[in-house]
Amino acid sequence: MANVKADETRLYQQVGDQIRSARRARNLSQSELAQFVGMTRASIGNIEAGRQRIQLHTLAWIAFHLNADLHSLVPLSMETDCKYGAVPEDDAVFTDARAKNFVEMAVEQAERSG
Repeated sequence: MANVKADETRLYQQVGDQIRSARRARNLSQSELAQFVGMTRASIGNIEAGRQRIQLHTLAWIAFHLNADLHSLVPLSMETDCKYGAVPEDDAVFTDARAKNFVEMAVEQAERSG
C-alpha cells in the first residue's frame, strides 16, 4: 500500500508541476489563477506542490483559464513499481486466492441447499 500512496503522490506532484509551468508561461500569479477558478491562492499553491488533490472539474477550469489542453496538464502514464494489471494486495477487496475460496464456498453452499 505504501508504494501505491507514493505513486499517487508523485502523480499529483507531476500535475502540479504542469499547472505551475503553464501558469508561469502565461505570466499569471497564483492569486490571479485562484481568482479565475474560485479558489484561494493557498489552494493553488498546494495543488502546484502536489499537497492538495485536485478534482477533475477544477482541473478542467484551470486548463480553460490557462488556455491549455486538459491532457497537457496530466502525465501520459503513471509511474509505478506495481506490476501491470495488478492491484496491490492491501488495496484489493479480494486477492486471487481469497476470491477463489469465496467462489468455492458459495458454490458448495448452493449445492448443499439446492
